[in-house]
Amino acid sequence: MKKEKPKTNSDNILNLFNEKDRLDLIKFSFSSINFLRNPDQLIGVLNKSISFLRSQYQDKNNQDIRRKVNEELYLRHVLKTAVLASEIYEGLSDEERGKLDYQVLIYSALLHDVIEVKRENGEPDDLESLRKQVKEALLEDPQIDLIFDLVRILTPEKKQQKDSNPYLQRKRNDFLRIWNESDENKRRYLRVIKSADVLANLEETVIDLESGRENGQMKPLILRYQVFNERMSYISSEFEQQEFLLRGKDYLRRMYNFCPNLQNFTYFILENFSYLDEKGIKVKYVIEGDNIIIAEQSSFDHQNMTQSKDNLGGVVVCYKICNNVFIDFERTASSVEPDEKGKRFFELLKTISREKIKILTLNPNSPLSGLSTYE
Repeated sequence: MKKEKPKTNSDNILNLFNEKDRLDLIKFSFSSINFLRNPDQLIGVLNKSISFLRSQYQDKNNQDIRRKVNEELYLRHVLKTAVLASEIYEGLSDEERGKLDYQVLIYSALLHDVIEVKRENGEPDDLESLRKQVKEALLEDPQIDLIFDLVRILTPEKKQQKDSNPYLQRKRNDFLRIWNESDENKRRYLRVIKSADVLANLEETVIDLESGRENGQMKPLILRYQVFNERMSYISSEFEQQEFLLRGKDYLRRMYNFCPNLQNFTYFILENFSYLDEKGIKVKYVIEGDNIIIAEQSSFDHQNMTQSKDNLGGVVVCYKICNNVFIDFERTASSVEPDEKGKRFFELLKTISREKIKILTLNPNSPLSGLSTYE
């Protein structure tokens, strides 16, 4: 008789959170836990550590730190990274798994963003204090020194006030600093954790895009895509034929689907308004049916921009640096219904054709008449 696989028990993990956050953790962080052959191994670590872990991703007022774009728990990313690290670990050969200590791997994954989060929260980089807390609260593992060596390497270097390197080069340097760690033993752990981290961030980015929450608060989308695409090429070479790579390639494809129209729209705006410098041009948009009406700043209050106050609208900035064109959402428009965070605008750009973008310009033959024309 086939022995039934024991059910995992994540109640102790989820019961700490309110219903909204609990549902989000189930949907995002633990969505791929069913891919694990031995989920109880991970659940055991999380049940033991979740209270302490949560406290490390809270601010000075003991409030949970939240992600910038979607405002969900930051902890969701950390837990997702641990799930993916477990999946990658289980997919390794017996020989490669034997070179890794599972608890070292998972604790390092769970703590990989602690120092960066504390840094952004205005707290000092204090690995020694954190090491002491972990030792007292969680484990007196002889490998605890290794865990904190890995956390230190996984923590991005402090931002220099003047970094002349372009965005892509800065991201590449930081990734390769981790990926090519000279110590062979540490490198094994780092490549698993960093791969899980990249995939977790990629999945979250795609979710934000497809739900309309990606609105220019992050770096320009085409650059973000290039960073993910390059990192996934390294990861694919390291971990061939694992299931998570197929999901990663699907996320990349879905992310790329958003890039061409954002690029085309931005070029279209810059061409029509004779864009000249790197400060960019600020344009107001009003969504009328499935059309987008655009006007530059001097025409923001023109009557043709406000035929119906029920239309959604906002203000975006289009600009070009070197060969890259960018578009950022700035604010809602005051004379029409607010398109909060540009949600409808970016959603419409997924499929809109150029013919559906109407440029509102003043009538050159009668500039004082108040008339206008679409081009």
